[in-house]
Amino acid sequence: MLPAVKNKILGISKQKILWVLYIIILLPICLEISLRILNAKPYVQQDYHISSTPEEPFIADDSLGIVLKTGTYDITLNHKLTFTSTHQENQTRRVAFKEERQIDSEKIAVLGCSFTYGYGVNDEEHFTSLLQKRHPNFDFVNYGVIGYGTTHGYLQLKKWDENNEVPKMVILNFATDHFNRNVLSSSYRRALSIGFNRSLGNTNQLMNDARYPVTLNSKLEISHVKWNEMYEDWMGRSVFSSINFIQTKSDEINDLANQPVEITYSLIKEMKTICDKNNAKFIVSFLDENEQSKTLKERLTNLGITMVDVDFDFQNKKMINYPYDNHPNALGHKMIADKIDERLELIVINE
Repeated sequence: MLPAVKNKILGISKQKILWVLYIIILLPICLEISLRILNAKPYVQQDYHISSTPEEPFIADDSLGIVLKTGTYDITLNHKLTFTSTHQENQTRRVAFKEERQIDSEKIAVLGCSFTYGYGVNDEEHFTSLLQKRHPNFDFVNYGVIGYGTTHGYLQLKKWDENNEVPKMVILNFATDHFNRNVLSSSYRRALSIGFNRSLGNTNQLMNDARYPVTLNSKLEISHVKWNEMYEDWMGRSVFSSINFIQTKSDEINDLANQPVEITYSLIKEMKTICDKNNAKFIVSFLDENEQSKTLKERLTNLGITMVDVDFDFQNKKMINYPYDNHPNALGHKMIADKIDERLELIVINE
């Protein structure tokens, strides 16, 4: 090959390589600029600080992910709001207003998440305690735990059934957040793994043995995800809008196969079956509402399930721990107790 021709070919090849390099460099820059123009932003983690005296009120569990550690704790949210919570040896929160004569009375199990647990209020203020005060002939037990969903309630009830310990009545408190929890969506995986770690500081060490349950399908196949495999942000997500955008879209695609309404329906249906088998009453309390919960309630109506519409407004500053977080405050818990009690009194009267 003539030197002139060879040099020309090499020159063209270098130009192509340079163009490819320019494109590789410029495309991400253009994407980042375009997204910024469209007001897209890097991921911003809303910091939420939790401290406790003594430390570690919540510990890892290889079946339920998180359980209550026995003891009495002063828990402070965002450096400002402090409440006292007593965790009993059976991994439930203390219910106030109990008398000795109620030890052998009929048990009512109250299942749910942090709203049921009473995050932000004292033992005497969460709605299970308020129901206990109004119905002294029953033994209310608060099984609520932060981070729980319907899958957890199902596993708790299933275990009681296996041990012949199903209580007289089961009240399942459902929030629309539980749809994501039941299928362990990408957004909830992130909230658990990264959100918990930023709020508590040493969560990864504390939760090393945790395995969080997820319902895979309507056949109620349950799997568990190890805490250290829960979720990981891509490098640069908190710096670049483009990386945040792409990971968000990737998460949405991964979640397309999820069936939160169908799976939640199947979980509640099976809980009703277990209660019926044990001659136990079953109530589902809907704390809030969205389009998914409307669809769910329509389907549950055909099963003859007793339901309560609480219609709690988590944006109402008078009812929540504003400005520290959106969990119900003492007034909010009274409102929830009032709504549940309306249905509860009808059931008790008709016995």
